[in-house]
Amino acid sequence: METVSCLLCGYPGSTVRVTGWDRMCNVPGVYTLVECDRCGFLYLSPRPDAEEIKRHYPEEYPFYASFFDQSSYIKSIGVYELTKRAQQVLDAVSGGHDVLDIGCAVGDFLSMMSSKGWNVRGVEPDPGAAAYARKRHGIDVFNGYLEEASFEPESFDAVTMWEVLEHTPQPLDTLRRAFDLLRPGGAIVMSVPNRDSLESKVFGTYWIGNDFPRHFSVFSPKHMRVALSSAGFVEPRIISQRGRLGAMHNEIACGLGSIDLWLHAGDRDRGARRIADRVLLPIVTKPVGVVPIFIASLPMSVAIRKLNLGSQMIAVAHKPAA
Repeated sequence: METVSCLLCGYPGSTVRVTGWDRMCNVPGVYTLVECDRCGFLYLSPRPDAEEIKRHYPEEYPFYASFFDQSSYIKSIGVYELTKRAQQVLDAVSGGHDVLDIGCAVGDFLSMMSSKGWNVRGVEPDPGAAAYARKRHGIDVFNGYLEEASFEPESFDAVTMWEVLEHTPQPLDTLRRAFDLLRPGGAIVMSVPNRDSLESKVFGTYWIGNDFPRHFSVFSPKHMRVALSSAGFVEPRIISQRGRLGAMHNEIACGLGSIDLWLHAGDRDRGARRIADRVLLPIVTKPVGVVPIFIASLPMSVAIRKLNLGSQMIAVAHKPAA
């Protein structure tokens, strides 16, 4: 374990705000999210070092699964999400054709961008996920970390990170590297959990966006703007997840995921855990379960999106034009 200073401003002083453990993969250990006493940024400290963190990304880590290998319902939701993400890149970059996806996992997003005529490349530290992306989608993926890759400066029109920046040990360094890789006028488009979300306030330590200890940092819109500006980007724009269907499904999935973590907490009885296993999973994986919740939650979902209080936020910013 290593103790770190603020990942945003470098200040060493902090106050413990949230305590939790690895509820997703059940690897032993207790962790704390601390708030910087100077700038208010929330980050993990102490945290696993480069070797220790590998235990928290087992082979069965769920986010290494492809949408295209799931049920027809999950696949349709996944394709919808990928389409909206691709459109966000197309809206941000005029006339671009080269995209780098950092933390590309199994390459589903890059496959979507390739279908739209873009040249795609990826970076993925997990060897199994990188191999899947190459074999299934034919994508050029560097297996390793961004700082190890030898991309030429100004090689890309867009750099994307989907739920990745919060996993990086030095997010400012990652953003600065992305800035260097972009051509003038290029854009960074990414998503991260939203610390200011309604669900974060409601669920506290059980909020799925904390994801101890894989998430080294938890951004608010304010701190995301600061990070992007510090890395050299201009015109940062922060919004809740775009697309009504996608935003609603995301809020429902994140909300139920947080409830699931609460029900599976160590002091719950077997009945609570049965509720999580037998009720919540079918709700998010089958239309018969999720459609009624879609309808019931429509007013709140729309309000959450309008107020930028969604569980995920999308950040878009540009490298200044030459």
